[in-house]
Amino acid sequence: MKNKQGLRIILELVAGMVFSVILCYILIYLGYSTFYKDNFNEYTVNIFGLPIYEIVMQSGKGQGTAFNQNMSLCRHNLLNHHDDSG
Repeated sequence: MKNKQGLRIILELVAGMVFSVILCYILIYLGYSTFYKDNFNEYTVNIFGLPIYEIVMQSGKGQGTAFNQNMSLCRHNLLNHHDDSG
């Protein structure tokens, strides 16, 4: 019984990490699309109100910088927001 619960926890952690990576990828992709479409000089990608990525125009090209602290905080919140009832 404990073996199944341990496996379930591991699978939930892996699924949560994969989900958060995909979510960040999509949001950053959409951020670059908005940045170039609207000709911004600076654009910040947010998730749940927290900045996760900043895009700045340098030499005619968008250069991005990740806010790693907030990216891991969002991943931590996504991973810990699960239902323990089942």
